[in-house]
Amino acid sequence: MKVRAAGLSVLLFVPLVHDRAVRLTAQRLEAAQPSSLAEIVAAKDLQRADFAMATRRLEINLNELKNKDAIQRAELGRKTENLNRLQLENEGLREELRCTEQNRVAKANEAGELRRVVAQNECTLAEIRSVLKATREQLVQERSKFASFQDQLADRVRQGAAEISRERLIGRQLQQDLQRWLLSAAPTARPRSGFNHT
Repeated sequence: MKVRAAGLSVLLFVPLVHDRAVRLTAQRLEAAQPSSLAEIVAAKDLQRADFAMATRRLEINLNELKNKDAIQRAELGRKTENLNRLQLENEGLREELRCTEQNRVAKANEAGELRRVVAQNECTLAEIRSVLKATREQLVQERSKFASFQDQLADRVRQGAAEISRERLIGRQLQQDLQRWLLSAAPTARPRSGFNHT
């Protein structure tokens, strides 16, 4: 019931609101229409002035847009130039990086080769040390043998010297004995031989 009553009340007020809107619209149209020739000319002049102002504003905006476009084009040219320069620098850096990588690989290979040579040299050095150690041991043995040989030789020399001394002593004794014998035998043998002995 309340909804129906509200609907009926709205239906009652709608014609009143519609009539008021029509009256206000008519008043606006009457106010907008010029009432004399002078007002029509003034309205046209106003429209021309508004059009001229709008045209001037458009020209100013167009000039501003042209200036902005020129500035943006110049900026774009500078950025393009910087981009080309950066691309060249990037290519140069990539070339340097490639050369650096090649040098790194070459140095790594050289380091590996040096490590291999060092390992070989260490093996050779170990062999040389082993041979040197064996040689030293053999030299010690040879020195020991040589010292023993020298001792034996010295003993033999001493023995030989002693033997020679004994032989000389025996020889002198034999010579003395022979001389004594000759002296003792000389008087008895002189008449038979007929030789004179001094």
